[in-house]
Amino acid sequence: MSEFNDGKATFFNKQAELPETLNDHDLDIRLKELAKKIVPFNIIIPLVVIAAIGLALFFIIRVDNVVPVIFIWIAGFVVIAILSTMKTALVNKIKLLVSHNLIRGVLAGEFELGEYEPEKHIDAGRIFAASLLDTWNHESGSDFVYGKYKGVNFSFSDISLTYRSSGKGRHHRSIFRGQWIICELAQELPFTMQIRKNTLIKGPGKKPDMVTGNDAFDSKYIIKTSGPQAALSVLTPRLIDFVLDKEKNSGIRTYLSFTGSQVHIAFSNSRDLFEVKTKEIMRGNGAGDIREQMREDARHITGAIDELLANKMLFG
Repeated sequence: MSEFNDGKATFFNKQAELPETLNDHDLDIRLKELAKKIVPFNIIIPLVVIAAIGLALFFIIRVDNVVPVIFIWIAGFVVIAILSTMKTALVNKIKLLVSHNLIRGVLAGEFELGEYEPEKHIDAGRIFAASLLDTWNHESGSDFVYGKYKGVNFSFSDISLTYRSSGKGRHHRSIFRGQWIICELAQELPFTMQIRKNTLIKGPGKKPDMVTGNDAFDSKYIIKTSGPQAALSVLTPRLIDFVLDKEKNSGIRTYLSFTGSQVHIAFSNSRDLFEVKTKEIMRGNGAGDIREQMREDARHITGAIDELLANKMLFG
C-alpha cells in the first residue's frame, strides 16, 4: 500500500497487478470478448427477478402458502447476488483495461498527470468542507485524478452522494451525482463564497447574501458569502454565463465554492466520466472511438479550469 498526499488530504492506493498492455487492435478484440460475456447477464438477471416474483405470487394466490415464498426470495437473492458479482468482475476488467491502455495516456496528453486511480475518489472531508450540498451520509466515486493544468494544481473525481435514513421507513435519497473538481490557488481569498442550488422559501429573513442582477441566475442559484463586494469581482458576467450555458446546453447544474486557497467546482449531471458502456463496444466502438470519448471527458475538466483562469482576481 502506498500513500499519496496532495498537501490537503491523504489517499491510500491499493497496489494491484497491472492489467495487460495491448495495442489498439488487440485491445479491441479483448474488449469485445469481455463485452460478449456480459450480454447474457443483462438478460438472465432480469429473468431471475421476474421468475422469483412470479413464483412468489403463485404460492401466495393459488396455493395460499407463504412459507415457500420465503425460500424463493432467499434463493432468488443468492442467485442474483452471484450473477451480479460475476457481471461486476467482467465490467471491472473492461474498466481496468481501458484505464491502463487508454485513459492514462489521454490524461497525460491533456495536462501534467500526477496521479490517476480509477477506483478512488476525492476525500469526503474535502467535499463536506465546501458547504455546497444538503446533508448526506454516504459517498462513493471513481476516477481520482491529481494533476497540473496551465500551472494550476487540481484534484478531480466522479462523486455520488446519498442520504440514507435509518430506522422505520428507511429510504435512500440521491443528493449529488456528477464530477467534483478542486483547484488550488496561489493565495488565500479574502472572503468565502458558495454558489448553490436555490432552495430558499420566500419569507422574512429568507434571502441570499447577494444577488447578481441576472434574473435567470438568481432564480436558480443562491449565493452565501462573507464578502459580497469582493465576491462580485469573482462572480463575473462571464462566469455567470458559463454556469447558465452549462445548464442550458448540457443539462448540467454547476455549484461553486470559494474558500481559503481553493475553488470547488461541482457538476451535477447524473453521470460518470471515463466510462465505457458494453453496448457501445458491441456496436463496434473500438479503441480509437473510446480514446476520443475520453479526450472529450478530459476537456470537461480543463474547460472548467480555463474559465477560472480567465478571472484576474483568482489568477492575476
